[in-house]
Amino acid sequence: MMGGEDLTEEFKFIKECLRNYVPPKDGSRLLSAFANIGLLGYPGAGKSSLVNTCLTVARDQAYRAEAEVGHDDEPKTMDLQSYEVAPHLRVVDTRGIRSLGSKGITNALDAIEGYYRDGQEMTERVWMDRFVKYFCSYLGDALESRIHCPVLVIDLRSRTRIAEYSLIVEEVKNRLGSKPLLVFTHQDSVSFAEAIQKRTEAATELGLTIEHIFVVENYREDNRF
Repeated sequence: MMGGEDLTEEFKFIKECLRNYVPPKDGSRLLSAFANIGLLGYPGAGKSSLVNTCLTVARDQAYRAEAEVGHDDEPKTMDLQSYEVAPHLRVVDTRGIRSLGSKGITNALDAIEGYYRDGQEMTERVWMDRFVKYFCSYLGDALESRIHCPVLVIDLRSRTRIAEYSLIVEEVKNRLGSKPLLVFTHQDSVSFAEAIQKRTEAATELGLTIEHIFVVENYREDNRF
């Protein structure tokens, strides 16, 4: 186990790495100005709270709700919103997935491909809207909003079976060639043993490595520092 001072030094090192990160280059040109970390999940899973947590930690600032936080029955994020956490690193908040069927995850997969620009409303896709997005993508217009590192966000209190998330995990793999990271939120709402059990279950059911599954307690108004 690391002591408090060791953790503080490691934390400083990680933040320094984030600040110094530069996306890959094609010759002398950056392939993208930003690496985009995209958050996917149900409405109310804690995506926007996770954005605020990332901003709080990365910027060494007091908690501030830059991303408006919603709930299951009152989602707030209806369009794609990106937040800069480092000079070349952004966290992208997306509209909540209403269902885990193939139609329900369409918007999330479109966000991964970069068919939405920053600030664009993520509406249900109709054929003309789909054509426009694909055409813009073909022209390279949406390259900057493409998600490079997808993160599936799941509320530890959710009653949805872990196995039901397998479709979106596999679809993400089909699009990007690798599975998403997984973040469980609301760590404070369950026991330590329950959190460990969920993490182990997710690794087994979704075929993820345990090192790619994280459990967090998001900062919020009543526990901010």
